[in-house]
Amino acid sequence: MKLKFIGTSDNQFKHGKLYTILNIQLTEINKDNFIVLLVIDDNNKINCMPYASMERVNQNWEVVD
Repeated sequence: MKLKFIGTSDNQFKHGKLYTILNIQLTEINKDNFIVLLVIDDNNKINCMPYASMERVNQNWEVVD
């Protein structure tokens, strides 16, 4: 599945760039639950990003395929 990053660009993710999703999981970090996205870019660089809620995921990502 392809995702487009619609959040603010930083060192890991660039606004408007497409990423392929490798995994989505719910995990606990320091007794807080997080949604963790594992994605790969077109240069085969793997990035991992934890989000506190599905709302935050939807603010930063758009499904394109």
